[in-house]
Formats: sequence, structure tokens, C-alpha cells
Amino acid sequence: MKASHGPSGPRDTRRLPTAATARCTADRVFFEAHAQRLLEAARHAQPRRYALGIAGIGGSGKSTLARYLHEACEQAEPGGAAVLAMDGFHLSNAELHRRGLSQFKGSPETFDTGSFLELLQRARAGEVGLPYPIYDRVAHEPAFPQDCRLSGGTRLLIVEGNYLLLDEPPWDRLATLLDECWLIDVAPERAKRWIITRHQRGGRSRADAEGHYERTDRPNAERVLANMQQPRLVVRWPDDTP
Repeated sequence: MKASHGPSGPRDTRRLPTAATARCTADRVFFEAHAQRLLEAARHAQPRRYALGIAGIGGSGKSTLARYLHEACEQAEPGGAAVLAMDGFHLSNAELHRRGLSQFKGSPETFDTGSFLELLQRARAGEVGLPYPIYDRVAHEPAFPQDCRLSGGTRLLIVEGNYLLLDEPPWDRLATLLDECWLIDVAPERAKRWIITRHQRGGRSRADAEGHYERTDRPNAERVLANMQQPRLVVRWPDDTP
């Protein structure tokens, strides 16, 4: 399937789920039920950790869904889950400049995929005290806060990122590291509005935000939609109906 776009956003080329893929709406009942289910799966997976992936195009609400799910897990089992964001594995701005990739920041080639895969492998194996990065949206750089370490009580990994279902090497190796992966199904025009707003909050002008969307975010969305592995679950926000 090849994605194409019109003048304002990528054409809606979201793949229909197969019979093996369930559709759900992300509401309160959804988060509570899946928090319980995932924590139970994590208990059965011991001594390793259970890894859930949350994938979607830029601006689909991955970090929001991961946060809500983590909060539901905290209510059920404090300390039992941790969120690992793919954005923490951006290459540094200096390295992007050296490679001539600064204007394409956010594309699959602008991540330290090897380090991401290695950390996820070690985290899933149950390593305690493992530090993990976040993305500092003020400095626009990866950062390693002192409190971002996996504890012995953390049994569930909530991993979120654009390319967790991208069926291209080396991203396709994630299929062996994630126990299940969800896809957030969102209308591309809605995702575009969200991501441009986020760029502006990060300090870009409206024109610069729209330029970055056209240069990087739109092609990335089309690339993911055209080359995607099958998710376990397709999730839609309550107010994003077809």
C-alpha cells in the first residue's frame, strides 16, 4: 500500500485491521481493564519484564496514551510499570549536524536505533537499575535524569514511538522484543494539527512548524502507513471517529 497526500495532509491510508486485530476506544474503562491485564501478563512473564509497544504516526497521541495507561497501572500496582519513549534515542543535534540530517530530525535515520534496541533488550531481560533516556523538549536533546532508572519492582515496560511497527530494518527487530504492540489509529489531519501545535510550543514559528511538517513529519507518516507490521490492537481516541 502506498500513501499519497493532498495539499493539506497525507491521504488517510490507515490499514484496516485483520480478523486477528481488535479495535478499542481509549476511555477510562479501556485503561483500567488493560492495566490489570498487562500487569497480570507481566507477573506471568517473570523473571523477565513484559514489553508493550504503543505505535502511531507523529501527533497521534502516543505519549498521552502511554501516560494514561501508566497512571492506571500506578493505581493498580504502584511502581509496577515504567514508560520508555523512543524519542529519548534521538541522535544529538551535534551528531545530526555532522551527518547533514538536522532538517530531517524525527525521521527513522535520525535515531540511535542500536542503543534503543540494546536498552530494550536489557530492560526486558529484567536488569535492575538500568538508566534510560528521555527527550528534553526545552533543550531539544536526549537527557538522562537521575531518577530514570528501572527498579526491581518494575515488571511492565510501556514503550512508545513512531516506528515500533515500521517494517524496515533495523526497526523490524522490535517484533522480537515487544510482547505486543498497539497502533493508535488517528485521522492524519488531526495528527497534523497536534504536531504543528507541539512544534510551536517547542519554540518554532507557525511557518517553521508547518515547513518541518511538510519536510519531515508528513513523509514519515506516509512511510509508516505504507510499511507497517500488524498490530495486536488498534486504538482510537473517543472523539476521533471515522
